[in-house]
Amino acid sequence: MRYIWKIDGDHAKWKLFLARLSSGDTVSFNIDALIPMSASCRKRFRGRFWRLLADLRRRGIGVDLDALRLESIKCKYLLLGPKTLHLEIISLCNYHCRFCRTHSCFKPSVVARGRRHFLSFAAIKKIVRQACARGTDSIQISGLGEPLLHPHIVDLVRWLLRADLNVRVFTNGAVPDVVARLLKIAPNPQLTFHLNLAAADPQKFAQVHGVAAANFNGVLQSAMKLQRRFNVLLNFIIYKDNVDDMEAFLELAGHLKFKRVRFKFPFVLSKDQESISCSKRQVDSVLGRLDGIKHQARVLGVDVDVEMLTAFAAQVAGRVHLKRCYYGWFFAMVNLQGGLFNCCRTFSPVAKLAGSGFSAAFFSAEFQRVVAKGAEGVDPHRAPWQHCDLCLVLRKNMLIDSKMRAMGFPNED
Repeated sequence: MRYIWKIDGDHAKWKLFLARLSSGDTVSFNIDALIPMSASCRKRFRGRFWRLLADLRRRGIGVDLDALRLESIKCKYLLLGPKTLHLEIISLCNYHCRFCRTHSCFKPSVVARGRRHFLSFAAIKKIVRQACARGTDSIQISGLGEPLLHPHIVDLVRWLLRADLNVRVFTNGAVPDVVARLLKIAPNPQLTFHLNLAAADPQKFAQVHGVAAANFNGVLQSAMKLQRRFNVLLNFIIYKDNVDDMEAFLELAGHLKFKRVRFKFPFVLSKDQESISCSKRQVDSVLGRLDGIKHQARVLGVDVDVEMLTAFAAQVAGRVHLKRCYYGWFFAMVNLQGGLFNCCRTFSPVAKLAGSGFSAAFFSAEFQRVVAKGAEGVDPHRAPWQHCDLCLVLRKNMLIDSKMRAMGFPNED
């Protein structure tokens, strides 16, 4: 059965309600009782509530955690950890993609003597365990480099899947010995590889990714093998030199039976990369071709995602602006240095894990303050919202905003 639990601070009532629940039941919470509580009472309530959630999990009782996050926004208090945790686990790369913010030909190498190049497996497990204990169910693996170069990447993926997590790995797929080991993992629909491949032929591949053209076919072979056992999404990042290759890339994907393709512009380019940015004429050309691209994808049987293209164009043209950011209530990112971010576009961490661990950093007063401020409204001209003029998750933020408005939040614009 499905229950709605209007919970308050009376723990005797908690026990009575718990006695009514059975394995297989599902619970949604109304936590309006949090609103008038003092900060100290809220903190005590949260600790007891975490123990309650752990008890419900042990008893096989489902909890609508996303609905609970919306309730938390309404109460302006972080009650759960992020739904999705993004981990940057490595700073080494075997590519020099022109649009990369760390390893492109426009950038000095990030590899330096004495610098830590990857996050240890033990550190990753500690972070993930703490996040999952607070409601995280999805892990994204990437890096300021290539995650397949991490010495424990295969063991990490196995471990995450055994924990029944949804796992997404952002990769170039160009480490064949690691791909071979990944293929020994049992087929699992909860594992998705986001494979960056921004070229439709070997010559353009070499130009875009800064490696030998001969690697192109090997990457395609690896991607096809991965798709037989897991999910694969091909990411085609558009810049001025490949802007006319979108249709050819889609044709290639369809011919090779790839099921999903995403087209997107590089949202983050530094000043020294401005020479590769698409011109306004090229951006307009892309937008004008989208209907034809969608039709081509339907004919080929490919699921094509152009949402980030349209969101980018709408924001650049000033037709839509992010007014409120809810992303930090659902998402967090940890980088190699232990910095904790509420968005993957910001460069300054909101908090640091240090010795306190993930849970202490995520529920710190500063992280709480920033995400609460985002829900109240953002100003792209002031820190820490300078990157909100081009939001990578605009549609998600707008969808959450519509749900919050239906719940009566905010009380006024």
